[in-house]
Amino acid sequence: MLANADPGIVQDWSRAIGPQQGIFRCHDAAREFLRSWWEAFDESVVVVDELIDAGEQVVGVFHGHQRGRGSGVVVQGPGAVVVLGFRDGELTSITLYQSRAAALEAVGWWSSHSSAWIRTRDLTIMSRAL
Repeated sequence: MLANADPGIVQDWSRAIGPQQGIFRCHDAAREFLRSWWEAFDESVVVVDELIDAGEQVVGVFHGHQRGRGSGVVVQGPGAVVVLGFRDGELTSITLYQSRAAALEAVGWWSSHSSAWIRTRDLTIMSRAL
């Protein structure tokens, strides 16, 4: 994920509900975030439900399936929504939102843009098995 990311990437998880809430800056902080995520689960799969091209930003709507490390508890259901920011082909930011509407509002989109939405089903973007 970080191979095409700007060294100053900002991962804004300030809207998160859970222990990983915060704003993480740079590759090292993003790596630490991902490491802590993978350590919490034996299995974690995030599936893209929809990608919306908003110019220099992409809105990604997803759902997930995770199995807790140690407990074996399975959690699955709708995920949140991220807005990915790009500049000169590099990923510069990842911002988490709790709803599709909030993410669309953040990128300045309204329902009149619905014909431009790109829908992608069952595209796995992260998998613990990798």
